[in-house]
Amino acid sequence: MSETVNSTPDALEAIVSEYETGVAEHETNDPKTWLAVRDQIETHYDELTEEQASRVEDADSDLVEHAGEVAARLAATPGESLRDLRKGTARPPEQWWWYLDVLSHVSDHYESGGKTEGSTASRLLTIVELVVLAVAIVLLAIRFLPQLQGSATPTAFPTFTPAPTSTPDPSAFDLTTATTFKAPNDVVEILLPKSWKNNDLSNPAMYSFVLGDPQNPTVEIRVWIDTLANLFGGQSGATAPTTPQDALKSISDNFKQSAPSTSGAKFSEV
Repeated sequence: MSETVNSTPDALEAIVSEYETGVAEHETNDPKTWLAVRDQIETHYDELTEEQASRVEDADSDLVEHAGEVAARLAATPGESLRDLRKGTARPPEQWWWYLDVLSHVSDHYESGGKTEGSTASRLLTIVELVVLAVAIVLLAIRFLPQLQGSATPTAFPTFTPAPTSTPDPSAFDLTTATTFKAPNDVVEILLPKSWKNNDLSNPAMYSFVLGDPQNPTVEIRVWIDTLANLFGGQSGATAPTTPQDALKSISDNFKQSAPSTSGAKFSEV
C-alpha cells in the first residue's frame, strides 16, 4: 500500500511535482517510486486545484504514451515486473497505472526476447486497442453513474449528476468477492463483482457485462474487439482514429453530442 500524505497545499504540490518529474524522466527514475506517488494523488484528487489536476492529466497522458517503455524497464529486473508487483500488492483496476503492461502488452514480448511471430504481433496490437477502449468505456460508465460509485475516489473524466435513484447495491463495486470472467479465446479477462453478470452475446468479437436485469440493465459495459479503423471508421463523416488518444477523444465527443442539454453534464478534454 502507498503511504498517506498530508493534504496541505504544500504537500499536494510536492506529490504532483514528484509525479510530473517521474513521468518526464521515466527513462532514468525508478518507476515504482512515482507510480506509488500516483496512488497518493488519486487518494487526494478532489483536493487538488484545477491547475494541479490539469498537470496530473497531462502527466497521465504522457505515461499512457510511454506505457510500454515503463513496463519493459521494470520487466528488465527479475521480480520487479508490474505483474510481480501486483502479486505482492493487490491493485484495483481503477489504479490503471499499475497495469501499463496490460495496456501495452510489452511484458510478455520483452520476456520472450522480442521474438514474437508476425501473426501474434498483429493479434497483440488488436488486444492493445481493445484494452485501451475497454478501460475508457469502464471509466466513462462509472463517471456517468456516480451514484453507483459508493466511496470511489474521483478521477478526471466527464461527469454529471443524474436524477436521484434508489440506494445502489454496495456489492456493485466490491472486488473482494468478485469472480473472474475469462473468454474461451483468452482475449478478455475481467473481474466481475457479485452484482455484475456476463451477458453472453455468442460473438467471439463482442462481450457484454451488465449490472441489474440483463434485459434492462442499470449499466452495460460492452467490449468490441477490432481495429481502431473498423471500430470508428464507419461513423458518418468520421475519420478513423490512428492512436488510442484519438479513440478516447472520439468517445468523449460522442458523449458530448448525445448528452441532453438539460443534463448539466460537464466534460473535460481527454
